[in-house]
Amino acid sequence: MKSNDKFLYFITTFVLFAVNSYGQTDFEIHKNQIKFSPVKMIDPINTSVEISYERRTGNFSTQIATAYLTDIFRIGDFRQLKGFRIGLEEKYFLNSSTRKIFQQTKYNQPYFSVDVAYTKVDYKFTAIFGTEVSQDEPLLNEYKDEFGVEKEKIVLNFKYGLQKRYNNFIFDFSFGIGLKYKNVKHYDRDNLTDKMQNSRHPNVFDSSNNEMKGFTLNIPANVKIGYVF
Repeated sequence: MKSNDKFLYFITTFVLFAVNSYGQTDFEIHKNQIKFSPVKMIDPINTSVEISYERRTGNFSTQIATAYLTDIFRIGDFRQLKGFRIGLEEKYFLNSSTRKIFQQTKYNQPYFSVDVAYTKVDYKFTAIFGTEVSQDEPLLNEYKDEFGVEKEKIVLNFKYGLQKRYNNFIFDFSFGIGLKYKNVKHYDRDNLTDKMQNSRHPNVFDSSNNEMKGFTLNIPANVKIGYVF
């Protein structure tokens, strides 16, 4: 074999070996995951049954999640809750050699991710309304009214997560920060000009039911349990 051919053979072999080794670990990685979220089933604001499928390729994976919004345990204050949510998440699995929190092992697989989701939901809610004189004074002529709420949300989240493997079972923990666009409308109210009574202190229930159209901060946190194959 000529020297040029030997050199070309060496370079080709080295490149193929490097490409094949990049992103590999010393343990088997299953490519497919099917998961559900028990946390979403007891969420008092966005109660739902959520199923997701994740496909992994090297250090990246893509997850598709769908959810049917319904209060199956009747734990929330929303009645006749119905809706759906669909989301897409792209993950990058970390493998640091210096920091354990970012180190990938057989049982612990940390990642950063970006996800987008769209939610549409409709439900009935009961609140106290009245005539507003000023922001510092209580409402006048208060009364209780049951009305409908239509809500659409689009969220963009940036998250850190950790997948823990036990044989073919997996636990997926994640939290992060994001931006949420909300469009909340009321219907079937007795008087649309009256003011809804809110708590003295800001809370998620008031912010969830008040009419609005705009952007808010989003703090996502979730736990998923699944099977890998």
